[in-house]
Formats: sequence, structure tokens, C-alpha cells
Amino acid sequence: MNRLGYILLFVIVIAIAATSSWLLNKVEVQPFTLITPPRHDMDYFLTNFNATVMDKQGRPHYILTGTRLEHFPDDHSIDITLPRIKLFRKQLSPWHVKAAQARVLNKGTLIHLNGKVSMLRPRSKTKPEVKLDTSNLTIKTDLDYAETNDAVFIQTGKHRLKATGMRVYLADGRLELLSNVEGFYNVTD
Repeated sequence: MNRLGYILLFVIVIAIAATSSWLLNKVEVQPFTLITPPRHDMDYFLTNFNATVMDKQGRPHYILTGTRLEHFPDDHSIDITLPRIKLFRKQLSPWHVKAAQARVLNKGTLIHLNGKVSMLRPRSKTKPEVKLDTSNLTIKTDLDYAETNDAVFIQTGKHRLKATGMRVYLADGRLELLSNVEGFYNVTD
């Protein structure tokens, strides 16, 4: 290789070194950090609690009781053991709801009741008592609405209904059964 070849090779090596140095200075090297998801750890709990949630007019909207309440700060959820809910309605009897477990979300506006769920609307002057048994019921307290896709058993007086899926419009007392509805109506009395 002649002298011109060595000089050209030397210039190419210097150019590569200078370009590499320039690239290293331009590109910021971020240290590798391991991202860990937030843990779902309880930050406080209550036992044998009673909470009253008020509506916008300052009247009780619902009362929630249970044997244990656990709060989780990562998603602001609340898990409740043996929840009991009394849902107030204007000019109608309140609904009484009980279940094995509940998860409360969205600042108390969404309640998922898990396991066996029972609902009772006591008899009023104009309406008979209504008992509902189902599972996995969701209550949207801000809409006065409840729903399930599971089997529902309803008893009012001597009448019984069975269905799959239900929507309950709590404010006006409407009940909508979604499918496979069977009924037994006692016409005596």
C-alpha cells in the first residue's frame, strides 16, 4: 500500500472516530429502570362499620354496613365483607340488600355484590313485599339502578317468578326481567 493509501485510510478512521464521538454526545443514554406495577395493598380497614351516603339535597341516599371494610389506594376500591345496603327512594319503601361480598368503586357510585345476593322491598300501603334472590348484582347508586345477568328468583305474596337476567329501576320501582321468565301466580284470595 502506498503512502496515499495510508493517508486515505487514516482520514477514514479519523472520520469514523469523530462521527462516533459526535453520536455518543448527541444520544442521551438513559439508565435502565425496572418498572414495577403498583401493588394492591390495603392502606386501612374498618370492622363493624356503618356509613350513610347523602344525596345532593342532603338526604340519606343509602346506608352501607358490613363486618369488614378494606380500602386499596392503588385503584381506590373498597372490599366489604357481609355488606348490607339500605337504598332510599322518594315516596317509596327502601330496598334492603345483602350479600356475601362487595367491591365499591367510583367513589361509591358503583357497587358489585358477589355471591348470593338478596333484595327485599318491605310492604307499603299500596305495594306488597317483594323478595329477590340472585347473585353477582351491580348497583349504580348515582342512577338508582341495579342489574344482573344471573338467575333471579322473585317472590311477592304467594306469587313467584324465575328469570335469567334482571334490571331494577330503583327510583320508580320498575323491574325488567330479561329472559327465560317463568311464573307461578296464585289466583285464589
